[in-house]
Parts: sequence; structure tokens; C-alpha cells
Amino acid sequence: MLCLTLGSGYSFADCSSPTAPTIPDGKTASMDEMLASKKAIGDFQAANTEYLGCMDKKMAAVKATTAEGSAEDMAKAQAQMGKLTDDYNKSVDTEKALAEQFNSAIREFKAAAKK
Repeated sequence: MLCLTLGSGYSFADCSSPTAPTIPDGKTASMDEMLASKKAIGDFQAANTEYLGCMDKKMAAVKATTAEGSAEDMAKAQAQMGKLTDDYNKSVDTEKALAEQFNSAIREFKAAAKK
């Protein structure tokens, strides 16, 4: 049974990582573009929070399988846990990088407005 659970990708819905929005060039962007970007980032962050919650559930399910089953099943579970952890961390890193890019664009936008 454990093997079927792992092989099927779990019985709950697959987690879908959201696509990060594109940040406008702060040096040339309009106020409307910056505001639209801010909204897109907020939407991304909300979707990413949902994605990370889904990943938490998947990781908990995989972790539960490592306590029982054959050596082969446990090896599959550990490999799956490694991939899930990598995907989770990549998503967190993407969100952090997006925030840094947007903050940089805001600084550039403000500097361009002073000229």
C-alpha cells in the first residue's frame, strides 16, 4: 500500500508553484506600472503561502511513510522528501529574491522621480 501511495503522488491534489511576476525597471516605470507590480507581488505572495501550505502537507505525508514499510519504500520516501524540500526552499528563495528586486526597483523609481 505504501508503494502505491508514493507512486501515485499522494491522494491529495498536487501543489502548484505560482509564477513570480516580472518587476518593472524602476528607472523607467510609471507610477501605474509600479502599483500594478506591487499588486502582482501581493497576489504572488498569497499564492505562494498556499503553495507552501500544500507542500507542508505533502512533506508530512512523506515523513509519515519513513517510519514504516520496506527499505525500498523508505528509500523512495526519503528521495521524495529531498525533492519536496528542494522545491519548498526554491519557492521561499524566489519570494525573497522578488522582494529584493521590487525594493531595488522602488529605490530606482524614487531616484528617477527626483531628477
